[in-house]
Amino acid sequence: MRGDTSTSFRLNVYHSSWQMFLDNPICGIGVGNKVFREIYGLYMLSGFDALSCYCVFLELAVESGIFALISYIAFIGSLIYDGIKKLYSGIYGNEKIIIFSALIGIIAVMVHGLFDTVYFRPQIQFIFWSLCAILMVYLREEKTE
Repeated sequence: MRGDTSTSFRLNVYHSSWQMFLDNPICGIGVGNKVFREIYGLYMLSGFDALSCYCVFLELAVESGIFALISYIAFIGSLIYDGIKKLYSGIYGNEKIIIFSALIGIIAVMVHGLFDTVYFRPQIQFIFWSLCAILMVYLREEKTE
């Protein structure tokens, strides 16, 4: 896996970021690119500076700590679980298509987020949180009088 320079660079960043997390597991190092770049210099393996961890989940753990990561995973996990449960609840037509599309979009961004910092791109972030909002609207309980 070290044959490609881009892959090798990211593996170095993952390793250094993991060490940063292990040194600051509860509260993290603080949020933001400036903080990461300043702290990353103390941990980097190569002479190349990194802008971030290049992994959404690792970034959350490094910047905000384990509790932020657990909260984020719990939110996304419950959203996906409830969405799948709603799909099998006997809905049909456009509602099923919209819920399925929102689920696929959320899962796609999360998979992409394993290998890239997708939240640095406002277009992707806007689409992701819009899909979460759309799914939440369809998942809420209808209150009848």
